[in-house]
Amino acid sequence: MNYLVKQNSLLQARQLGYLGLLPFILSSAFIWLPEFQNIAVKSLSVYAAMILTFIGGVHWGIALKSPQLTDSKKNNSIKNQFIFSTIPSLLAWATIVFLQPFALFILAIGFALFWQFEKSLYQQYLPNWYLQLRNRLTLIVCLFILIGWIGTLLI
Repeated sequence: MNYLVKQNSLLQARQLGYLGLLPFILSSAFIWLPEFQNIAVKSLSVYAAMILTFIGGVHWGIALKSPQLTDSKKNNSIKNQFIFSTIPSLLAWATIVFLQPFALFILAIGFALFWQFEKSLYQQYLPNWYLQLRNRLTLIVCLFILIGWIGTLLI
């Protein structure tokens, strides 16, 4: 791949990743304003659930591209990665539907746990730039989700 094209793609991925923080930041800030709290909690919860699902989808894509997928003797780890990739979606759904008023807290834990599992189980499949970006984004996401959750407790 052409070096400039690759650098532009990496820059775009980073920019989109950081742009994706805006709903977390804005929603968590509006939670602290009583007149906007209900819609802000819904906004933050739903957006966090969507992004957690998106992160799981990364691993679905990795599993699909694996050469082991067609080798029945070696595809146990790929089967596990498919399973692993669906856990964030199921957690996000259950949190939004069943676990109010703890949804924000549980979503923050979900981001942190999936990040840890991802690094320990699938680091070899992920490029360094992605791991570095995920480190920063996950830390910021967890921080703002927790800020919003604390706002729900105090306001």
